[in-house]
Amino acid sequence: MSKPGSVRNGTGAEFVLGLDIWSRTLDKNGSHGYVETYTVIYSRVGLRHLVGGWKSRIGIKYPWLVHEAVGSSLFLAPTPESNLYAEISYQQDRFNIVLYADGYRSAASPPSGGYYQPTSTMDTIGIRFSFSTD
Repeated sequence: MSKPGSVRNGTGAEFVLGLDIWSRTLDKNGSHGYVETYTVIYSRVGLRHLVGGWKSRIGIKYPWLVHEAVGSSLFLAPTPESNLYAEISYQQDRFNIVLYADGYRSAASPPSGGYYQPTSTMDTIGIRFSFSTD
């Protein structure tokens, strides 16, 4: 029997549903700028592996819905494509450190009002630190 809050070693499948929302401002030398806001509903399917304080995850991320608002009057729907994700973390007592790689891929959106979003790629590589107080 494991203690409450303890981590069991082993490998297993994971399925995640998620929502990402982010904005970026595009500006050309201080004039004619605009804001793009993306809303993405996605799923991740992959494997996780736990050994002691180490945890790794790897799999495929698929965005089911990608909605792009440009300003307040133009809405685009880039065609989503799958992407790989990976994560490795280590937890010691209340401290946790995570290295991750993630991203998004999309084919060009259908035109809307004479505008379209071209094929796009976004890759994110990062590190997170956290501390738990309980």
